[in-house]
Amino acid sequence: IKKSGTGSGRTEVHVLSKDSNYESFSLHKATALHETGDNFKFLLADNRDLYAIKKSGTGSGRTEVHVLSKDSNYESYSLHKATALHETGDNFEFLLADNRDLYAIKKSGTGSERTEVHVLSKDSNYESYSLHKATALHE
Repeated sequence: IKKSGTGSGRTEVHVLSKDSNYESFSLHKATALHETGDNFKFLLADNRDLYAIKKSGTGSGRTEVHVLSKDSNYESYSLHKATALHETGDNFEFLLADNRDLYAIKKSGTGSERTEVHVLSKDSNYESYSLHKATALHE
């Protein structure tokens, strides 16, 4: 993922081919998404849809999920959604489960003084949580 400084003025996807032993590209594509910065995290779903997680600087005041569809060759979105989660910073890490639930791992600044796991449910369109848990790990 090339987020900025692109010739297209858009976030770009570049895929190295396994068949070429990762020596050549199978895809160079300017996506529907404008150039992005450190406030975006990118995740790849098992169906190769590209999840752009906008952590801050959102119009909604919430962490947002924008899904670029593999079926459209990343030229259109299958989802734009403000999640139940407030805007986030570098103290959060994001992971995507096989069922496309979104895991928000809060690494510091927690009320519990432990690393916390917050799961935004795909079934709720990321509008509600299926889990809030303080783990055994310290911050």
